[in-house]
Amino acid sequence: MSDKIAKILSKIRSLYHDEFNVQITQGNSIEDILLEISHFEAKYTEQRRRESLIIEHILECIGGNFFNQLPISEKQDELDVICMGFNTYIEELKGAMVSKEALEKTNLQLLKEQKKAELLAKSKDEFLSNMSHEIRTPLNGIIGFSNLLSQNQELTIESKQHIETIVKSSEILLAIVNNITEINNLNSSNYNIQDNLINLYNYIPKLINSVNDYILLKKIKFNYTIDPTINTKLIGDETKLNQIFSNLIHNAIKFTPIGGVIELNCKSHSQTKEHELIEFTLTDHGIGISKENITSIFDAFYQLNKSDYQKSGSGLGLTIVKKTVEALNGKLFVESELNKGSTFSFIIPFEKTNT
Repeated sequence: MSDKIAKILSKIRSLYHDEFNVQITQGNSIEDILLEISHFEAKYTEQRRRESLIIEHILECIGGNFFNQLPISEKQDELDVICMGFNTYIEELKGAMVSKEALEKTNLQLLKEQKKAELLAKSKDEFLSNMSHEIRTPLNGIIGFSNLLSQNQELTIESKQHIETIVKSSEILLAIVNNITEINNLNSSNYNIQDNLINLYNYIPKLINSVNDYILLKKIKFNYTIDPTINTKLIGDETKLNQIFSNLIHNAIKFTPIGGVIELNCKSHSQTKEHELIEFTLTDHGIGISKENITSIFDAFYQLNKSDYQKSGSGLGLTIVKKTVEALNGKLFVESELNKGSTFSFIIPFEKTNT
């Protein structure tokens, strides 16, 4: 009989024996069986009650009430371990939800700021466009009438010098306005490339003739060569090409000493069935650029710090050159040595045409 009671007690005790439970009785009597069964019944009833609470709480979480945690009892049993694990998950979930809400708020704020920035950018573009027109119109009038006035034979030498100063100052201001407008256009999403029929054999002489006054003023010798194998009919954006050359040539003239030499070379770099790549190389024998400055010359508003010439311009010329060459799918290169001169070269693809 005692062996059977011992086996019954062993079975009962094994039902709830784990690392969280302590054996209630130590004996092998009928009373021990009753105590063990009563303890098991109480424990089982309490466990079912707590399990129901946990299930109900989890269902509430699934329904959307994420932030209530499961209660932890003093027993520190296996259900408490489950509750602690669940609470840890709830905390992580809460943090993720808070982060998500913060991210959504941040994204909404960024969208508002983006729209605001777009409106500001549009307003800035419109302002610059209107202002450049309002400034250029009277400047062109000043330059035009000053040139007419300078032809008056009755003017004194001093008066003619004053008029020349007005014209030069107006031209410098006009160039600055044009550069500011162009850099704004380059940074705009509405920047357009236009197709023009270009004959470089006619274009280059006209280009040099357009700066002839500056060349004569400094008594500079301007030499140019054009590769005879270049196609006479090419398609490209003449306005953008003018913008590139205008800045490069004016810089070359500005930094070349009186009586110096500037050389322009145009050659066919390579060809495909539809395109011809033309390499333009402009060399001056002026002040040159030091190695430490050569990486910065294309930065906006950058100006060389030299004491032997007067700073002028907006500091945007080479920035415009670089951005325009890139906009035309070209590449720009520069080589320079201080006090010996600089060579700027750029390669641009032109479309071939048989018409």
